[in-house]
Amino acid sequence: MNSILFIGPINKGNIPYTGDSAKNQFFEKRFREVFDKVSIVDTWAWAKRPWILVELLIKLLFYRKYTIVVSANPGSADRIIKIAKILGHTSHIFYWVIG
Repeated sequence: MNSILFIGPINKGNIPYTGDSAKNQFFEKRFREVFDKVSIVDTWAWAKRPWILVELLIKLLFYRKYTIVVSANPGSADRIIKIAKILGHTSHIFYWVIG
C-alpha cells in the first residue's frame, strides 16, 4: 500500500496566492492520483491557525509508516524533519525546496 504524508502550504480550496501554494496544489492533485492513501497537513498561514502544529504532531506520531514529503521553506522544513526523527519516524522523508 502506498501512503504519503504531504506537509506544506497548500491553501486548499482557494485559488493559489503564491508560487509555493500553486506548486503544492499541483503536487497534492498528482499524489491523490498515484498513491492509495494521502494525508495532508496544510501549513498555509499556520501562525493564524495554531492548531495546525497540533495536527502536524498527531500525524507524525500516528502515520509512522507513511512516506513524508515536506514542501516548505528551508527553516520550516528542517524543524519538521527534526521533529519527525525525534518522534521515531521510520519511513522515507523527502524534502522539496520552495521559494
